[in-house]
Amino acid sequence: MILAAVFATYYVALSLTQQEGPFRVFERFRNLFVVDNWLGRGVRCVVCVSLYAAVGFACLLAYGGLIMWYEVLIVAPALAGGAVTVAHSNERRR
Repeated sequence: MILAAVFATYYVALSLTQQEGPFRVFERFRNLFVVDNWLGRGVRCVVCVSLYAAVGFACLLAYGGLIMWYEVLIVAPALAGGAVTVAHSNERRR
């Protein structure tokens, strides 16, 4: 289940930062933050968004009883790290 959460984190981060999505919903979301400040850059950063998504998936794992709530503090960065590893390995192949 943890591996599935890593790939889900990667997919959410990739979708929000680089893909159009259905009805261009991800592109429209990114366009809400066009200003070049920390928030605008953070919405377009795969590393940043993977951490945000990883916190959500770690909380879902805790809610489902697969991990303890105190483990969210360790599982969330681990999910984000796995997602970033997958993202960077895909960039090297291009």
